[in-house]
Amino acid sequence: MTAVKHGFPRRDDLIGVAEELAASVGASHAVIALDPERFAAGAVGSPGLPQELVDAAAAGPPVPAEELFEVDLNTSAPHGKHAQLMAKHAIGGALRVPLSGPGGCIGVAELYFTEDREWSELERLRLLLLAERAAMNVLNVRLFNLVERAKKEWEGTFDAIRDGISILDRNCRIRRANWGLGLMLGTRPSQLVGQSCHEAIFGRTERCAHCPMAESEPAATALEAAEHEDRIDGRVVRVSMYPLVLDDGGLSGVVHILRDVTQKVQEEAEFRRIHEELVRAHAHLTESMRQLKEAQAQLVQSEKMAAVGQLISGVAHELNNPLTGIIGYSQLIGGEEDISAMPAEKLQRFVGNMGREAQRCQKIVSNLLTFARRSDSEMTATSLNEVVERTVELKAYELRVSDISVELELDGALPRLRADPNQVQQVLLNLLHNSGQSIRSAAGKGVITIRSRHFVDTPPGLPSQEDAMGWIRLEVEDDGPGFSDDVRARVFDPFFTTKEVGEGTGLGLSICYGIVREHRGHISAENSEDGGARFVIDLPVLPAPSVDLDASLAEGDEASATGAESGAEG
Repeated sequence: MTAVKHGFPRRDDLIGVAEELAASVGASHAVIALDPERFAAGAVGSPGLPQELVDAAAAGPPVPAEELFEVDLNTSAPHGKHAQLMAKHAIGGALRVPLSGPGGCIGVAELYFTEDREWSELERLRLLLLAERAAMNVLNVRLFNLVERAKKEWEGTFDAIRDGISILDRNCRIRRANWGLGLMLGTRPSQLVGQSCHEAIFGRTERCAHCPMAESEPAATALEAAEHEDRIDGRVVRVSMYPLVLDDGGLSGVVHILRDVTQKVQEEAEFRRIHEELVRAHAHLTESMRQLKEAQAQLVQSEKMAAVGQLISGVAHELNNPLTGIIGYSQLIGGEEDISAMPAEKLQRFVGNMGREAQRCQKIVSNLLTFARRSDSEMTATSLNEVVERTVELKAYELRVSDISVELELDGALPRLRADPNQVQQVLLNLLHNSGQSIRSAAGKGVITIRSRHFVDTPPGLPSQEDAMGWIRLEVEDDGPGFSDDVRARVFDPFFTTKEVGEGTGLGLSICYGIVREHRGHISAENSEDGGARFVIDLPVLPAPSVDLDASLAEGDEASATGAESGAEG
């Protein structure tokens, strides 16, 4: 295992140790050469000794840890070539002595004397003791160097911290302060030493209310780390206090730390203000959305009732035809003087015809009531083709008297949609109404074609939806004049209309757009190849929620049947 090489003691401090050793043993010079494997200082000599002689001493032979070794300067290879230098410095003899310390031999010292002489045992022992003291001095110097370096590092760290730090004695007087505190108070740290912290830092004549040293004899165990906020010249500071406890449990003072948290407090206050504003804005937005939804529902219902008004005359004529038949059959039956004489087959035919005409009336009225009824949006399993057929029945008479025919090209294999059938019917009714008006304004007669189609994949030009299990496209196309570019670009804008004043609100297609978007679909307007207008609606086939839609429909049918039976019984 390689020994750790120490950077201390410093060479300048070793020169002093060498000079002191030379003086203590009566030598003219001394060289101290530390173990190069353990110390980086190398070899140094007492003042005035040439570096060549220092190097020669460092290169000399090693000595046993407890013996002196007399150096023959004439035969020693490292020294032989420096005879003139040695003569110049009056060197006549040399001894090498081990530098032994608590951890073993740390190096050697080579002592130069003015003359070569014999050493008694007592003198040799004294030289060994003095060399041992020199080894201790080397180790002490090394320790002092380490402590000094640690002190400088601590002081550098202490002053580098931007927080204001002070060390207080038991009387709350500042023993030491860092530059961070000086900058915070606009003074030099040395000018704070000796002053009371409450005067120098907070400008108070009395101790602070939070001061842990307020008691005349504070118990060290009671002085736990504490924090509070205070103010200095309008700035908010967080004050932290930590006790300095001696080994015997006594209290020597307190570490006092100040951190300027003004910006943080301001940011927190600003954050709270913004948060409160956002909460109020969210509440206002929620209320606005609620009011908007209510207004939207009222608007949809208003447009629906307007459509009902447009249908009334046509529905009245549609009802008039079957009612005429019922009245006629009833008059035929009532005209018989003896109804029992009427052939049973003839009577049965008349009653059957009356029943069928009555069911036709019931279906027309039911469709109209279903459409006109106000209800919340409810997504159910819906057959788009059935909605189309039911809507066409409502508009049949109005379109027929306008010499407008409706052609249905419906895909019989459409899957069911998760949709609100009343809302889808309102969209289709608006589109039929717009197509009818467009045809009447141009040729006075024409054809409306309604197509339905199933797409397994997302139709081109539409964004895909991960949960969509296919798409259904519904097209409403007429052979009217079509759209101009300006009209087509604004056809779904609220309150935009090409009709005369009093003939339309400009909200019908806007409501259609909103309903389709609510169903996660897409609606567009374009001109057909033959020049007419075409509305294209694409609706995603979405999976049922947690309940089975078919089962729900079956339960609804059973409930309807039960209600019908109850009504019949009543």
